[in-house]
Amino acid sequence: MRDKECDEWNDTLSKVGSIVDESGVEIKNKKLMWTPDIFILNAKSEDKQSKTLETEFVQLRTRKEIVKEDNGQSVEKEVCFVNYFGRFSAVVACALEFKRYPVDVQKCTIQLRSFQYDESQIILSWERKHGILIDEHTDLAEFDIRKRNFTSFTFNWFTGQLKSIKAEFH
Repeated sequence: MRDKECDEWNDTLSKVGSIVDESGVEIKNKKLMWTPDIFILNAKSEDKQSKTLETEFVQLRTRKEIVKEDNGQSVEKEVCFVNYFGRFSAVVACALEFKRYPVDVQKCTIQLRSFQYDESQIILSWERKHGILIDEHTDLAEFDIRKRNFTSFTFNWFTGQLKSIKAEFH
């Protein structure tokens, strides 16, 4: 599966309003920016889309948002958002059922989570209705994606509570 990943998080501590607007500014040296350590739990393999071309970038942008203060009042604040865009390939393990062969409906789940950060440090959620964008020209062998479900859940791990997000393709 070829896919694009877009992570977005806000940073209320950044004072970049004078150099960044809503259209954003690209960060050339990505190593200077913190990026989340998201991985696909049921991936058999993952790789960058291209070995020769740069297929990821980090962008800063700001937008005004209505934020509720501790005293209950709503105020307009400028919030800095960090966007990470990356392109990668993954081979995902999906269990197939053949109870009604050849008319079975298969379900493939892709589960993402942080490798080291617990829920007090990072919260994962689907922002849009279609959390994973799949190129319509991507060849999925003999499968048609007819339905998508995007959910999130928390589970206990020895490092604390971890947030995981899950995409189901039918």
